[in-house]
Amino acid sequence: MPDLWFSYREVAFSDPECIAWIAGNINILEDGRWPQPPAGRRMTDGPINLQPTEKSKPKNRHYEPVRGKEAPFTKPEGIAAEFRRRWELVTGNDRAEKDRVLFEEHCMEGLAVDRLARIRACPYWVVDYRIKRVLKFLSGRGLHYIDGHPATYAEWMGKRGKSGHNA
Repeated sequence: MPDLWFSYREVAFSDPECIAWIAGNINILEDGRWPQPPAGRRMTDGPINLQPTEKSKPKNRHYEPVRGKEAPFTKPEGIAAEFRRRWELVTGNDRAEKDRVLFEEHCMEGLAVDRLARIRACPYWVVDYRIKRVLKFLSGRGLHYIDGHPATYAEWMGKRGKSGHNA
């Protein structure tokens, strides 16, 4: 997937491919830069590259015009912060920590799933399933709330198992 790239407008936290792309580029995003597009793609998000507009006189005392566009580093840092907020919830028990490490080695470090399976001495499908399960958790719509607080990955897995048996 070397040609996989997302502009700011294409970023959706409900898209697992986008989450994986953000994870792979998290250091660049935290530095306040957007990864360079591959050949044939352009940086289509206007506010990142636009120059600030000139100040204008307020029309009345209740109206304050926009002084300029946001700084070019705010969007990459905002995306990175949202990813980190979700990433911090991938905890809770030993299995969650192991799944977190698998996801980190695959999506952030770039190790192939088959290589991870050989290193961990477990079947390919198990490693792939566990990575996809973390992706499913991270790409959920907003935070997952259980009993009024943001659910950790372990709590989310526990609730999923219980609700599946009732159906």
